[in-house]
Amino acid sequence: MKNRSRKIIMITLLLAMLLCHPAVQFGCGPFSERAVFAFNVHPDFPLAKFAAGELGVLQPGYARSYLTVAYRHIAGIGLARGYWCDPEKTNAR
Repeated sequence: MKNRSRKIIMITLLLAMLLCHPAVQFGCGPFSERAVFAFNVHPDFPLAKFAAGELGVLQPGYARSYLTVAYRHIAGIGLARGYWCDPEKTNAR
């Protein structure tokens, strides 16, 4: 009888532990639900590489100017010399 009651208590405790655990276990970090490894509105820096034809993976959310440059490179048209103004150098003060 003593062993039977111990088994029932152990099974009850085991079931309670299994049913009461938290659903999500967070480790250390910024606790973001979504990892972001790419820019949404422009390609990776330096942008001069993008203008030279090193497009990388194109995102549909890029600004229209970047998508236009990408289209010209994919179509084989490319950019004329001086057509691209590097925003990194333009905004530098």
